[in-house]
This record gives sequence, structure tokens and C-alpha cells, in this order.
Amino acid sequence: MGRRGVAILSWISNIGLCYLLGTFPSAYLAGKFLQGADIRALGDRNLGAANVWRLFGASAGITVFIVDCAKGIAAILLAKLFVDNQQSAMLGGLAAVAGHNWPAYLAFKGGRGASTLVGILLAIWPQATFPLLPLSGILLLLTRNSTVALGFFFRSTPLLAWLTGASLSFIGYSTMLMALVGGTHWMTVRRLPTRGHPDTDAIQTSRMS
Repeated sequence: MGRRGVAILSWISNIGLCYLLGTFPSAYLAGKFLQGADIRALGDRNLGAANVWRLFGASAGITVFIVDCAKGIAAILLAKLFVDNQQSAMLGGLAAVAGHNWPAYLAFKGGRGASTLVGILLAIWPQATFPLLPLSGILLLLTRNSTVALGFFFRSTPLLAWLTGASLSFIGYSTMLMALVGGTHWMTVRRLPTRGHPDTDAIQTSRMS
């Protein structure tokens, strides 16, 4: 196999392994472990940290957030092992979000990718994203609203990235992934029954009885 063939194989391996990494179903496992239920049939029917928090409490939700965030960080590190450049890292991050949102072994019904995206942005451009973490955490505590906290984090990232010297490709990439997360959120809400979304915004810190 020539050099070109090795390079192509590296890129394919990067995409495939990062996708598989993204499919690790932390929220699904939390639902099974804590209540023996499929979380995709509970709350907002989303395989994400916010839904776990609403249903099972803060500790479970934070644990799932950390695991999903770690998936994003690990995907970037893994991608750089195959091809050590920013393009490879970005592609690996995109594959991880796709794996989280559309896991093949769960009938392509996953989460929105928000926590995984946080990890990806932290790994690629920490200068902009690390300062936003505590501020987003404060907003979450004050508002009890994950949508507000994540919205602040994602909307502030491109501006702070630009101010800290990030490339236009990273700014465009982060904006594109944020739009993907927002689109999956919209589709999740749209699929809910017409009676409405009982807990999209307000986080219930008490454990479901």
C-alpha cells in the first residue's frame, strides 16, 4: 500500500472510530441502571444529560454530562493520533457528534450532541471555551435552565474564539456544529406529543418517584 493509500486508510479509521466513540450511550445506560427503563420513552425522550438530570436528579445528570463531554475530548485526541492536523480533529469531532446523535445499534435514536460538542470545543480551542464553563455553570444554577446555560456557552464561543485568535475555519466549524445541535433539539421537541414538552426548560432536581 502506497503513502496515499495509508493516508486514506487513516482518515477512514479516524471517522469510523470517532463515530463509534460517540455512540457510547451513557444516558441510555443511566436509565437502565437507575430505573430499568429506556430513557428514550421518558421525559423529552432524548439520550442526553439534561433529560437524565430531570428524570433522575443532578448527580446522574452531571455524571452523564461529564462522560459525554469526555467523548468529545477523546474523539479529538484520537483523531490527532491518526492525522495530526486541525482538519482531522474537526472531522473526528463531527463523527463523534454524529455517533452520539444517531447511534446505529440504538436504531439511530440518540441525543442532541450538546455535551459532546462542549468537549470537542474544549479540546480544539480551550482558550475560548474554558473561561465560559464556570459562567455557564453559574447560569445553570441561577436559572435552573439547561437551554439558557448551553445557549450562552455556544453563542459566546465563536465571539470569544475570534477574540483569542482562532482561525475562521474553527469559527465556521463550531458555528456549523452548534446549528446541528440546535436542529436536533428542534426535531426532538417537534416529535413530542401535542400536549407539549413538560420539561424542556425547567430542570427538576428531585428524583423521579
